Amino acid sequence: MVYSYSLKGELLNLPLHSKKLEPLVYPMLFPHGENGWNKDIQSEIKYLPYLASRLLMPETDPSFPGGYLLRENKHGKLLPTNRFQLMSRVTQHYVVESLSRLIDTHLSFIKAKKGFILGDYSESLDTTGFNPPEVDLEREEFNDSSKTFLNDSIHGSPRHLKGLAKNCLQIVAELDKPHGFLTLTANPEWPEVTEKLFPGQTAYDRLNTHINKSFAVLKFSI
Repeated sequence: MVYSYSLKGELLNLPLHSKKLEPLVYPMLFPHGENGWNKDIQSEIKYLPYLASRLLMPETDPSFPGGYLLRENKHGKLLPTNRFQLMSRVTQHYVVESLSRLIDTHLSFIKAKKGFILGDYSESLDTTGFNPPEVDLEREEFNDSSKTFLNDSIHGSPRHLKGLAKNCLQIVAELDKPHGFLTLTANPEWPEVTEKLFPGQTAYDRLNTHINKSFAVLKFSI
Protein backbone atom coordinates (compact mmCIF):
# COMPACT_ATOMS: atom_id res chain seq x y z
CA MET A 1 0.00 0.00 0.00
CA VAL A 2 1.49 3.33 -1.13
CA TYR A 3 0.03 6.81 -0.56
CA SER A 4 1.42 9.42 -2.95
CA TYR A 5 0.85 13.16 -3.21
CA SER A 6 2.21 15.97 -5.33
CA LEU A 7 3.93 18.99 -3.79
CA LYS A 8 5.18 21.74 -6.09
CA GLY A 9 5.27 19.29 -8.97
CA GLU A 10 7.23 16.68 -7.02
CA LEU A 11 5.67 13.28 -6.35
CA LEU A 12 6.17 12.19 -2.75
CA ASN A 13 5.13 9.14 -0.74
CA LEU A 14 3.41 9.39 2.61
CA PRO A 15 4.70 6.90 5.24
CA LEU A 16 2.12 4.46 6.59
CA HIS A 17 2.87 5.60 10.15
CA SER A 18 2.48 9.33 9.38
CA LYS A 19 0.10 11.24 11.64
CA LYS A 20 -1.16 13.18 8.60
CA LEU A 21 -2.14 10.12 6.58
CA GLU A 22 -5.73 9.81 7.83
CA PRO A 23 -6.70 13.52 7.58
CA LEU A 24 -5.22 13.72 4.07
CA VAL A 25 -6.87 10.53 2.75
CA TYR A 26 -10.21 10.95 4.57
CA PRO A 27 -10.92 14.70 4.95
CA MET A 28 -14.65 14.00 5.51
CA LEU A 29 -13.87 11.91 8.58
CA PHE A 30 -11.13 14.26 9.80
CA PRO A 31 -12.54 17.69 8.86
CA HIS A 32 -10.43 19.56 11.41
CA GLY A 33 -7.16 17.98 10.29
CA GLU A 34 -6.55 16.30 13.63
CA ASN A 35 -3.70 13.84 13.77
CA GLY A 36 -4.34 10.17 13.13
CA TRP A 37 -2.57 7.15 14.55
CA ASN A 38 1.22 7.33 14.26
CA LYS A 39 4.38 5.75 15.61
CA ASP A 40 4.74 8.44 18.29
CA ILE A 41 1.68 7.17 20.17
CA GLN A 42 2.00 3.44 19.46
CA SER A 43 3.62 2.83 22.84
CA GLU A 44 0.52 4.30 24.55
CA ILE A 45 -2.24 2.87 22.36
CA LYS A 46 -2.10 0.04 19.85
CA TYR A 47 -3.64 0.41 16.42
CA LEU A 48 -6.73 -1.80 16.87
CA PRO A 49 -7.85 -0.14 20.16
CA TYR A 50 -7.29 3.22 18.47
CA LEU A 51 -9.49 2.18 15.54
CA ALA A 52 -12.21 0.88 17.88
CA SER A 53 -12.23 4.17 19.80
CA ARG A 54 -12.62 6.11 16.55
CA LEU A 55 -15.64 4.03 15.57
CA LEU A 56 -17.43 3.87 18.93
CA MET A 57 -16.52 7.00 20.90
CA PRO A 58 -19.36 9.59 20.83
CA GLU A 59 -18.63 12.95 19.23
CA THR A 60 -18.24 15.80 21.70
CA ASP A 61 -20.65 18.71 21.18
CA PRO A 62 -21.26 21.22 24.03
CA SER A 63 -24.58 22.29 22.48
CA PHE A 64 -26.18 18.95 23.40
CA PRO A 65 -27.08 17.71 26.90
CA GLY A 66 -24.18 15.80 28.38
CA GLY A 67 -21.75 17.35 25.90
CA TYR A 68 -22.11 14.64 23.23
CA LEU A 69 -23.53 14.75 19.72
CA LEU A 70 -27.06 13.27 19.68
CA ARG A 71 -29.18 12.10 16.75
CA GLU A 72 -32.67 10.61 16.62
CA ASN A 73 -32.96 6.99 15.60
CA LYS A 74 -35.87 5.58 13.59
CA HIS A 75 -37.96 5.39 16.77
CA GLY A 76 -37.39 9.02 17.76
CA LYS A 77 -34.93 8.22 20.56
CA LEU A 78 -31.82 10.36 20.95
CA LEU A 79 -28.59 8.37 20.72
CA PRO A 80 -24.96 9.47 21.18
CA THR A 81 -23.14 9.16 17.87
CA ASN A 82 -20.12 10.35 15.91
CA ARG A 83 -19.10 11.19 12.35
CA PHE A 84 -17.96 7.63 11.65
CA GLN A 85 -21.41 6.22 12.41
CA LEU A 86 -23.24 8.96 10.51
CA MET A 87 -21.07 8.48 7.39
CA SER A 88 -21.17 4.71 7.59
CA ARG A 89 -20.37 3.91 3.94
CA VAL A 90 -17.19 6.00 4.04
CA THR A 91 -16.37 4.45 7.40
CA GLN A 92 -16.61 0.93 5.99
CA HIS A 93 -14.01 1.84 3.36
CA TYR A 94 -11.91 3.47 6.08
CA VAL A 95 -12.00 0.31 8.23
CA VAL A 96 -10.97 -1.98 5.36
CA GLU A 97 -8.13 0.32 4.34
CA SER A 98 -7.02 0.74 7.95
CA LEU A 99 -6.71 -3.00 8.43
CA SER A 100 -4.79 -3.23 5.15
CA ARG A 101 -2.51 -0.49 6.44
CA LEU A 102 -1.93 -2.47 9.63
CA ILE A 103 -1.05 -5.62 7.68
CA ASP A 104 1.30 -3.69 5.38
CA THR A 105 3.05 -2.19 8.40
CA HIS A 106 3.50 -5.67 9.84
CA LEU A 107 4.86 -6.99 6.55
CA SER A 108 7.25 -4.04 6.25
CA PHE A 109 8.63 -4.81 9.70
CA ILE A 110 9.16 -8.47 8.77
CA LYS A 111 10.90 -7.45 5.55
CA ALA A 112 13.18 -4.99 7.35
CA LYS A 113 14.03 -7.43 10.15
CA LYS A 114 14.23 -10.56 8.00
CA GLY A 115 17.83 -11.25 8.95
CA PHE A 116 17.09 -11.04 12.66
CA ILE A 117 13.98 -13.25 12.40
CA LEU A 118 15.83 -15.91 10.45
CA GLY A 119 18.93 -15.79 12.61
CA ASP A 120 21.00 -14.66 9.63
CA TYR A 121 23.34 -11.77 10.45
CA SER A 122 25.52 -12.09 7.37
CA GLU A 123 24.19 -8.80 6.00
CA SER A 124 23.98 -7.03 9.33
CA LEU A 125 25.96 -3.88 10.06
CA ASP A 126 26.54 -5.12 13.60
CA THR A 127 30.31 -5.33 14.18
CA THR A 128 30.17 -6.67 17.74
CA GLY A 129 30.72 -10.21 16.52
CA PHE A 130 27.39 -11.46 17.89
CA ASN A 131 26.19 -14.72 16.34
CA PRO A 132 22.71 -16.21 16.74
CA PRO A 133 22.65 -19.26 19.01
CA GLU A 134 20.89 -21.57 16.55
CA VAL A 135 19.50 -21.58 13.04
CA ASP A 136 16.99 -24.36 12.38
CA LEU A 137 17.04 -26.37 9.16
CA GLU A 138 13.91 -24.73 7.78
CA ARG A 139 15.51 -21.31 8.09
CA GLU A 140 18.74 -22.50 6.51
CA GLU A 141 16.70 -23.83 3.60
CA PHE A 142 14.93 -20.47 3.39
CA ASN A 143 18.24 -18.61 3.16
CA ASP A 144 19.27 -20.76 0.21
CA SER A 145 16.08 -21.07 -1.81
CA SER A 146 13.29 -18.69 -0.78
CA LYS A 147 12.75 -15.01 -1.46
CA THR A 148 10.15 -14.22 1.20
CA PHE A 149 9.41 -15.18 4.78
CA LEU A 150 6.04 -14.97 6.54
CA ASN A 151 5.75 -15.99 10.16
CA ASP A 152 2.69 -17.60 11.72
CA SER A 153 1.21 -14.26 12.81
CA ILE A 154 0.33 -13.52 9.15
CA HIS A 155 -3.05 -15.12 8.46
CA GLY A 156 -2.95 -17.43 5.47
CA SER A 157 0.82 -17.84 5.49
CA PRO A 158 2.23 -21.40 5.29
CA ARG A 159 3.34 -21.31 8.92
CA HIS A 160 -0.08 -20.03 10.04
CA LEU A 161 -1.90 -22.80 8.14
CA LYS A 162 0.47 -25.44 9.50
CA GLY A 163 -0.20 -24.17 13.02
CA LEU A 164 -3.97 -24.40 12.50
CA ALA A 165 -3.63 -27.93 11.15
CA LYS A 166 -1.54 -28.98 14.16
CA ASN A 167 -4.11 -27.45 16.54
CA CYS A 168 -6.96 -29.30 14.80
CA LEU A 169 -5.13 -32.61 14.94
CA GLN A 170 -4.35 -32.12 18.63
CA ILE A 171 -7.98 -31.28 19.46
CA VAL A 172 -9.29 -34.32 17.57
CA ALA A 173 -6.67 -36.55 19.21
CA GLU A 174 -7.72 -35.46 22.70
CA LEU A 175 -11.49 -34.82 22.31
CA ASP A 176 -12.43 -36.99 19.30
CA LYS A 177 -13.84 -35.62 16.06
CA PRO A 178 -16.87 -33.28 16.16
CA HIS A 179 -20.30 -34.73 15.43
CA GLY A 180 -22.03 -31.51 14.55
CA PHE A 181 -21.38 -28.12 13.00
CA LEU A 182 -23.53 -25.05 13.65
CA THR A 183 -23.37 -21.57 12.12
CA LEU A 184 -25.21 -18.59 13.58
CA THR A 185 -25.88 -15.33 11.75
CA ALA A 186 -27.44 -12.05 12.81
CA ASN A 187 -30.95 -11.04 11.80
CA PRO A 188 -31.03 -7.42 10.49
CA GLU A 189 -34.51 -7.03 12.00
CA TRP A 190 -33.39 -7.73 15.56
CA PRO A 191 -34.38 -4.87 17.92
CA GLU A 192 -30.74 -4.59 19.05
CA VAL A 193 -29.90 -3.70 15.45
CA THR A 194 -32.84 -1.50 14.44
CA GLU A 195 -32.68 0.69 17.54
CA LYS A 196 -29.18 1.80 16.51
CA LEU A 197 -30.24 2.90 13.01
CA PHE A 198 -30.70 6.53 12.05
CA PRO A 199 -33.21 7.67 9.40
CA GLY A 200 -32.10 6.51 5.95
CA GLN A 201 -29.80 3.80 7.29
CA THR A 202 -30.11 0.04 6.92
CA ALA A 203 -28.66 -2.71 9.09
CA TYR A 204 -25.69 -3.02 6.71
CA ASP A 205 -24.70 0.57 7.55
CA ARG A 206 -24.21 -0.27 11.22
CA LEU A 207 -23.15 -3.90 11.33
CA ASN A 208 -19.52 -2.85 11.20
CA THR A 209 -19.66 -1.04 14.54
CA HIS A 210 -22.57 -2.35 16.58
CA ILE A 211 -22.65 -6.11 16.16
CA ASN A 212 -19.69 -7.99 17.51
CA LYS A 213 -21.46 -11.35 17.38
CA SER A 214 -22.82 -11.28 13.84
CA PHE A 215 -21.16 -14.53 12.90
CA ALA A 216 -20.32 -17.34 15.27
CA VAL A 217 -19.19 -20.88 14.67
CA LEU A 218 -19.71 -23.60 17.22
CA LYS A 219 -18.38 -27.12 17.13
CA PHE A 220 -19.48 -29.68 19.62
CA SER A 221 -19.14 -33.35 20.37
CA ILE A 222 -21.91 -35.64 21.54
